[in-house]
Amino acid sequence: MPFYSQKVNKQIGLCDFQIIKCIGQGGFSRVYLVQKKDNGQMYALKLIEKGFIIENKKEIVVQNERNIMINILGLPFLLKVEFCFENKHFLGFIMEYCPGGELFYHLRKIKRMNEYMAKFYFVEICQGIQFLHQKNIIYRDIKPENILLDIEGHICIGDFGLSKPNMDKNQFAYSFCGSPEYMAPEMLLKVGHSYPVDYYCLGALLYELVTGLPPYYSHNTNEIYQRILNEELEFPSNIQISSDLKDLLQKLLSKHPFGRIGTIDGIKEILNHNWFKNININSIIQKKIQPPLKPNILGFNFDEEEFIKGEKQFKKKIIDCLQNKYQKEFPFIFKQFYFDASYKQNNMSSTPLLTKKQM
Repeated sequence: MPFYSQKVNKQIGLCDFQIIKCIGQGGFSRVYLVQKKDNGQMYALKLIEKGFIIENKKEIVVQNERNIMINILGLPFLLKVEFCFENKHFLGFIMEYCPGGELFYHLRKIKRMNEYMAKFYFVEICQGIQFLHQKNIIYRDIKPENILLDIEGHICIGDFGLSKPNMDKNQFAYSFCGSPEYMAPEMLLKVGHSYPVDYYCLGALLYELVTGLPPYYSHNTNEIYQRILNEELEFPSNIQISSDLKDLLQKLLSKHPFGRIGTIDGIKEILNHNWFKNININSIIQKKIQPPLKPNILGFNFDEEEFIKGEKQFKKKIIDCLQNKYQKEFPFIFKQFYFDASYKQNNMSSTPLLTKKQM
């Protein structure tokens, strides 16, 4: 039993939600579509196993994710957190539900986007990344799987587990993280990285939107790394790509961060590129233009087959937790992990880790 207890009048927890189905998974977490029992509101619930967090010393990762989501609360194009909770077995994030599903799901269905469609979504994604950078956060994990579509089809960036907060412009981070296909050369070389890694990732994402595959793609991870570091950027001969777009991609995917577009003047510098000359960027940012993809909200915009593996075992752990049958209890990790966005007075600051003595 934990020595530390969290005191709030009425805390929202796992028992307040009806689990409907799994809609996502990560290395040590799963995301469920859930319904709040008292009002029927639909949410996405991200559940993280505490055992894995403690055994693998991932406390700081979860701490950062929680604090970042609270820090960016209310900003457009970024996933909104409604509640955070900690119990004896799980850490939970209750987030807004984006019924449009992952951009990855839609891209796989349509194979690739035309340039107008790619331009629309790229502008929205850039705006979300700009909001993060204005909050001194490097995202570090831009990929179609982490970009959701809301009920109208606008993008919503989620999953801040790899994001790096509190970064000065002249400061470098040294963690090796991200998805292989989207890693910038400086990340692979482990020479220190900063905000330009996000501009490289934006380039890799844009390349995938218009071609259907990331640049330097291979089934072999080491081969991907070698291609990113050593090969020149090439474009598929069977796909027509405008000269302006090729120029932008080459500048985003520059192997040298100091020569990469965006490094000098951020997202503004990218959106000033000639490729965007024939669209109204402000109208897109203000959501005055209807998105090219209109999700079928009566359908299910997630690939259910992706989440079958391990689901039975994870679901059993949830049931055991709710019925107090879990074999092992874990102490509280944080002094105040709980968060409720509906309260006007919240702990909006960071949540400190408990010391070993307090645990």
